[in-house]
Amino acid sequence: MVRPFPFESVVISVDKNTRSFKMGKKTVHQVHVLPETKVLKGDGTPAVFEEIIVGIDIRGSVKKRADGDYEAVSLKVGPKAQASPAASPSAAKAAPKK
Repeated sequence: MVRPFPFESVVISVDKNTRSFKMGKKTVHQVHVLPETKVLKGDGTPAVFEEIIVGIDIRGSVKKRADGDYEAVSLKVGPKAQASPAASPSAAKAAPKK
């Protein structure tokens, strides 16, 4: 059984007909997005394949297929969400008690 592994890269081309994209800088890899692939935005909200565009940051997990391409298991599209100061544990400690 092929186990998924993590990746982080930039999208360099998108093929909407085959629901796939190419990523990489030195080595280029083709990744196929299946209907069961979990696709999220960087902040964790749901996303769709059409939000994968050239130049966007992308990360997630993929499995290598027999043909050498990759199959996406899960994807996060766009920049990582920045933690807001109110959501951080240190901000909660700094709030005055009444």
